Amino acid sequence: MAVFSRKSVFFAALFGLIFSPLANAGPSLLFDAASGEVISQDRAGEPWYPASLTKLMTAYVVFKKLKAGSLKLDQSIVVSPLAASQVPSKIGIPAGGTITVDLALQTLLVYSANDIAYVLAEGAGGTVSNFVKDMNAEAQKLGLRSTHFVNPNGLFDPRQLTSARDIGVLASTIYAEFPEHGHYFSQAHVMLGKRKLANRNSLIRIMPEADGMKTGFVCNSGFNLVASATRGGRKLIAVVLGAPNGRARADMAHQLLVDGFGQKTATQNLKLDN
Repeated sequence: MAVFSRKSVFFAALFGLIFSPLANAGPSLLFDAASGEVISQDRAGEPWYPASLTKLMTAYVVFKKLKAGSLKLDQSIVVSPLAASQVPSKIGIPAGGTITVDLALQTLLVYSANDIAYVLAEGAGGTVSNFVKDMNAEAQKLGLRSTHFVNPNGLFDPRQLTSARDIGVLASTIYAEFPEHGHYFSQAHVMLGKRKLANRNSLIRIMPEADGMKTGFVCNSGFNLVASATRGGRKLIAVVLGAPNGRARADMAHQLLVDGFGQKTATQNLKLDN
């Protein structure tokens, strides 16, 4: 029988804490997508840099334009010099090239293409500035009190802020209002000519019930993830902000979702949570 000293037990526990998926985590939130009931949260109202989680609002505004008929999925939109100049991740269509709205949404939400966020913004809003105004107007309508946008792709700007709570409201609203577009978030890859670009959300490859939703990273935010999963007709959404790396954000979200499916929801409602 092995005998462990008190010191060895302490360091083993410390090692486990350091390498636990939830160690060094930023804010998090887990809730029922249909009811908005919170299962667990940690600093869900704390301001945070959204990084590419911004693209959820970009997509939401585009979905509304599609519903209104001012955009069509098979419509081709032009890549401007401004869009082409965005830094990676990007798909690299040169200025003057075109892409359909449907393929643009795939590359935006599956591959998190920064250039395509600008293409969609200009195609839907005329100018990026106009589109960002639409983003902030929609945020206000949804009651996203900690959220402000200055660009459509999430590249770092100290003024661009959100919270786990706000991102959770946005994610659940997208699923509720636009179920016909849910496939963009669960799509395993996007084909761009002969290029096969894998979904940056690794959770959909390691958790059978996972069906979305969006990753994000800039140095100032750490690794962010909105992860959704459905079991027995019940959809849960986990928001993880500020993870130390991509694997950790997937592990954290996986742990939250698995734990959540085994628990009853709390009485607190997401829309009332600060």
